[in-house]
Amino acid sequence: MNKVKCPIRRTMARGDTLHRTLRVMRLLELNPRGLSVREIADRLKQDEGIEIHTKTVRRDLEVIEQSGFPIDHSDDGVFKLAPIAKISKAIAFSYEELLALYLARETFESQRGSPLYNNLRTFFSRLEEVLGPKAHEGLRELKRHVGIKPEPSWAAGVPAEVMETVHQACAEGHMLSIEYRGKEPGPARIVGPEAIYFADAGAYLVALDSDGIHKLFALGRIRSATMLTEHYVSKNFSVTEFLRDGIGVLRLGEVEDIVIHVREPIASYISERRWHESQSITRQPDGIELRLRVRLNDELARWVLGLGPSAEVVRPSALTDRVCEMASEIVARKTPHKSKKTA
Repeated sequence: MNKVKCPIRRTMARGDTLHRTLRVMRLLELNPRGLSVREIADRLKQDEGIEIHTKTVRRDLEVIEQSGFPIDHSDDGVFKLAPIAKISKAIAFSYEELLALYLARETFESQRGSPLYNNLRTFFSRLEEVLGPKAHEGLRELKRHVGIKPEPSWAAGVPAEVMETVHQACAEGHMLSIEYRGKEPGPARIVGPEAIYFADAGAYLVALDSDGIHKLFALGRIRSATMLTEHYVSKNFSVTEFLRDGIGVLRLGEVEDIVIHVREPIASYISERRWHESQSITRQPDGIELRLRVRLNDELARWVLGLGPSAEVVRPSALTDRVCEMASEIVARKTPHKSKKTA
């Protein structure tokens, strides 16, 4: 009896080929420094359970390149995706888009001192080079009559190799060994990296610590970082969900309902800004009532203290007590200035 080829199996094979080729492309995207053919084959086997010959990997690379995604091939056998983001001369920017570009560039000044700053400056410089004389004139005009107050910039730089290692470990899913300057010196910590989080002119590594708890590690305190061969598989972790309950980056304290009465002259200033996604504001004759549902900790107390005498904590009493303690500590440390005698 003659065997009949099954068209369904042939379709599935093509689907498998497409899936594998897309996975090869994804591996190249996640490894900007490139991978060898053998490394690609090993990653497919380890991560996807796909066993293929190196010749098949080379054919997949050819398919990717023929599809319009150029691939650089170095002499040492490493393949990586070539940069393809280009700006066409036909692209024209409106005045509003130039304003957005200007504001974005000025906003990123807060990254001065970070390993990203030079790359950001180069990016904007290259972008502005292709805009033409009219655009340059528009940017100069914006600089004359539009100002922006920069956020606090990095006080201490993060070594570029630390940033690169941490980012690569997050992207590729590898365990990290970090030497961290904490409250107490200790051995290197083995963590499962989730993401890099930028906040308050600083950068943090969000990672699963050896005690099974997700924590934030300031990149400025990481003396060295080494990406290990052991893979780390994230379990549907969300940075947004992880940090949503804090007024800043601290995850200490319980989540509580906070009510603050704010009088003028800063009530309008407070009401015009979004301090937390949980906030709600009620107008009152002498100001506003601000409600938040956030973690009660020293970070929140410092924020309330920064509002000055126009703000009063309605509840909880624990926040009132902590704000008063901080204010008392400030007063206790104040040194009276002796008036100088005039000659």
